[in-house]
Amino acid sequence: GIEGDDKNPFTMLKNEFEKDDFVVVKLDIDTTSVERPLFQQMLKDPKLHELVDVFYFEHHVKLDELQPFWGTHDSGLTEGTIHESLDLFHWLRSAGVAAHYWI
Repeated sequence: GIEGDDKNPFTMLKNEFEKDDFVVVKLDIDTTSVERPLFQQMLKDPKLHELVDVFYFEHHVKLDELQPFWGTHDSGLTEGTIHESLDLFHWLRSAGVAAHYWI
């Protein structure tokens, strides 16, 4: 979903919900080319930080044990490390979003 596009789920959130609503987002599309831009949008959009109370995301990181399920490290289906992922989730929490991941 392109930022601002009607098909982008975050566009719907910003158009339909207010800060006082309780909003939970689970991002698990299993297509990196779709998930990555949405995750980046969540990271950088202060309006989403105000709206989203809880954010769940299966961040597909480069982890040897998960290669059989997520693809090899050179497949383009994974990115970053667990440490980098934890830093991103910590940043979201610092922005006021209760962010959680699972693997």
